[in-house]
Amino acid sequence: MRNAKWLVALLILALFGTVTFAQSGRKQKKAPDLPPVQGVPAPSKTPETPQPDIPEPDPEKEKEKEKERASAKGIILGTDWADMNVSMGMADYVRRACHSELSRVIRGLEIRNTGSMSRSDAIKMAKDEDRFYVVAIEFQSFGSQYEVRYTVFEPKTAKAIGIGSAPIYTDSTGRVSYYSFERAGRDIAQQLIRRLDLRSSRFP
Repeated sequence: MRNAKWLVALLILALFGTVTFAQSGRKQKKAPDLPPVQGVPAPSKTPETPQPDIPEPDPEKEKEKEKERASAKGIILGTDWADMNVSMGMADYVRRACHSELSRVIRGLEIRNTGSMSRSDAIKMAKDEDRFYVVAIEFQSFGSQYEVRYTVFEPKTAKAIGIGSAPIYTDSTGRVSYYSFERAGRDIAQQLIRRLDLRSSRFP
């Protein structure tokens, strides 16, 4: 009976050793090798666009331009409503159209609007000016017909150096429209450009 117990004990030890040997001989699975984590590359800098060299202004040329601006001639526009048959609105239309046409054709030309201005006011103003021509615009009516006349006074001397006129046309019905006054104003502007020899190249 005692021998049977020893036999059972030996079998148990032998079985335990076999299991241990099998486990020790089994290969352990390794975790798959992961690629090394690489750092995020720094963003590349955008190369700066080279700025063109801006030449410095020439002091002598700037002085010359300033001198030209100071000596450039200008025009003062004023209207006389001596004829009571002509409304103030008509005079405004003509003067604004004349101003607009002069500014469009002669860039850089200085123009002043004085509004209402009698002939005597124009002469006095011209005497006080050094480089502005004074243009006095007058209206005359002949029944249902209108005419715009102007006189140019020279600065300092107030001498009348130019006189002209422009008709105000009526339409087919015999009426005078806004466009008729506008046309007369543009006509006067073109006459002033030719009479005073105004050119864009003369106005910096």
